[in-house]
Amino acid sequence: MKQNEKGRSMVEMLGVLAIIGVLSVMGIAGYQKAISKHYINQTIQHITEMVQNTRIAMGAQKNYSGLGATQADIVNVMFTADLAPKDMLVVDANGEFVKPYIFKNKFKGGVSMRAADKAIEGDKMAFIIHFDQLPKAACIDISTADWGGANGNGYVGLVINQTMPEDLRIPTCKPSAIAQKGKATYCTGKGLMPVAAATNACSDQKNNMVEIKFY
Repeated sequence: MKQNEKGRSMVEMLGVLAIIGVLSVMGIAGYQKAISKHYINQTIQHITEMVQNTRIAMGAQKNYSGLGATQADIVNVMFTADLAPKDMLVVDANGEFVKPYIFKNKFKGGVSMRAADKAIEGDKMAFIIHFDQLPKAACIDISTADWGGANGNGYVGLVINQTMPEDLRIPTCKPSAIAQKGKATYCTGKGLMPVAAATNACSDQKNNMVEIKFY
């Protein structure tokens, strides 16, 4: 009788351990999902702040060419003129900003901006914010955010996983569907970018690029 009781106790112990294991996995997955959503919200907030700060800083200029001609110049302007939140800067082991300054998004991807190129993108009256190494969920949420409403105004359009899109030229920016899997353009005039389109374009699980263009 005692042996049977011991046998049942061992089975019960294994069952309890299995349940604990399942709950632990579920807890970790839930925690990771919550952290990812928090990072996505912070990334959208960072972009909103960059748009607002850039417009204020460059408000008296004729165009956005004053951002700089090279990426090094632009990064210095981003830092000195407070165009990007300081919590996006990379710091060293002592907590000091790494020089030359490097801006990263919450997913450790690069962050930069530039004036729209007259020859390629129509004129210098707009600027473009660039975020890369975005996971799929972040890419989708950023691409489908209401950049023309609650998150800002003067929104021109965006591209996913493309660098120099013809469709973002001003004033010929045209709303378009997916050109091919893994690439997309979308412009003002048709409301928000459809989630289905963003899901198709944000094709990489861990590394997607989004560029958003604003006046």
